[in-house]
Amino acid sequence: MIETNARRLRGYAAPFLGQLQGVERLSQDAPDGWEDHFYYQARLPEHSNSISMLFDLNNQACRIYTTRAMAGPRTPPLTAMVEHFKDTLEMIPVGSPVAHTLVWPTLVAACESGTPEHRRFFIDTLLKHHQRNGFANIPRALHHLRRIWSQSRVESWTMLLPEPRVFVV
Repeated sequence: MIETNARRLRGYAAPFLGQLQGVERLSQDAPDGWEDHFYYQARLPEHSNSISMLFDLNNQACRIYTTRAMAGPRTPPLTAMVEHFKDTLEMIPVGSPVAHTLVWPTLVAACESGTPEHRRFFIDTLLKHHQRNGFANIPRALHHLRRIWSQSRVESWTMLLPEPRVFVV
């Protein structure tokens, strides 16, 4: 299980190292290290639905990232993909044991968000994560997120993501 967690963290870290690393790692059908959701579903059957949604949200975030990386900055925002992510995220019950693992996929979807409503939703969601866990990387990520949004038509956010040298999970 420790090896699986280390592989999962390498997947989460890849986009923060560079776009090439991110695309290479996240374009796999099932990114290495994320298969442990089956283990947790068996151990926590009462939370099976939330665990399944967590796996789905991670996969959606991977698709958002790789689609944006391949499309480049001048293509329109992937609003339908972001909306689907948001709808799935809203189905996770408050206080779910998977809630603490949603920061990374939420940040990825937030980077792609192009509507004021989506952006407000993701800011609020990330602030709630920060209130819950107090991790200093979340305010830094929010600051960088606003910078990404201001430059998203000039440069792809997948290229900008590594700049602050902060790992957000």
